Amino acid sequence: SKMDRTKTLPEDRPSFNLISSCVDTLVSRLSQAEPQPKFLTDGADYKQRHLAQQLNQFILGEFYQTRAYEKAVKMLRVCLNNGTGALKVYEGDNKKVAIDHVLSTDLFVDENDALNGEPQQMLQLKLMDREKLIAMHPKKEGILEDTPQSYPDNSPDSGRTTADQIMVVEGWKLPSGSDPDAPGYYPGRHVIATVNGTILDEPWEKAKFPFVFMNYADPYTGFWGQGIASRLFGTQMSLKRILNTIDRSITLVGVPRIFIEQNSKVVKAHMNNEIGVICTFTGTKPAYEVAPCNAPEMYEERDRLIQYGFQQEGVSSMQATSQKPAGLNSGEAIRSADDINNDRFSLTAKKYDNVFKDLAYL
Repeated sequence: SKMDRTKTLPEDRPSFNLISSCVDTLVSRLSQAEPQPKFLTDGADYKQRHLAQQLNQFILGEFYQTRAYEKAVKMLRVCLNNGTGALKVYEGDNKKVAIDHVLSTDLFVDENDALNGEPQQMLQLKLMDREKLIAMHPKKEGILEDTPQSYPDNSPDSGRTTADQIMVVEGWKLPSGSDPDAPGYYPGRHVIATVNGTILDEPWEKAKFPFVFMNYADPYTGFWGQGIASRLFGTQMSLKRILNTIDRSITLVGVPRIFIEQNSKVVKAHMNNEIGVICTFTGTKPAYEVAPCNAPEMYEERDRLIQYGFQQEGVSSMQATSQKPAGLNSGEAIRSADDINNDRFSLTAKKYDNVFKDLAYL
């Protein structure tokens, strides 16, 4: 595709983004709630119940301090579009808990290791500021100073920057079990490195990676989920082809044309956009015509593909376009249709709730 250098977007990009419409609709629907994990007791005394109440207040305070709900919405959007969303929990500045949204394209697992969906090793690539890394690891200043500068990709625009960033690889290897005293136990490992050397190498005793994952459509095998973009790719391409055909036909044919008899004495300068122009002619009167641009079946196929995409992902036209579907005239019918849509997304909504439970655990 030709690229518009001012906007860096293809000039022939689709005028109706079906995938984006489905993703935006589901994000607005699922992110309305702000789940709050609760610590519950069973047959506990007053001291334990009071401790559970304090833990509930602490977790809620940490969610607001780390802006967990705001970052979870970003994670949800990536999850719906790409298939897998991730949030990272780590120790941030001032020794406080921090949460970051991580793109699934920055995470890597071995395909054989992750065949059953539970990998034991994981890598994360990240561009980081050189001076910030030196402040975090002052003993490794020599390694960090000699590390070459890195860029997001190999495009010419990537080098047009004043930022001094280097590529950092962070890896985790989970321990072989949860009990360090068990026979045959092998500890895990946590390593941070650059192409120039190792920055951090320490044991990893936790049973999980410091990430919370959410899959839109769970895979049969492997680790990464399937998103709306891949599920609707064929439909979006067919829709794009039809929209391009309609656009080209309208541009080519759908303009007014004036037919003037060859021997008529018509002043062509009178054919303008002025108001109240007097046009004189001799012989046959000039005719204005606009030829039909597209067959009705073209527009019907366009609407059918859009509706098919909504139906495949369970998004109703009422939700996506904020318009009442034809035939739903009573309030009871509209509420029933909305309840059916809620049932369709009950599993996805439960996955979104579990994200906050896992955040509280980490």
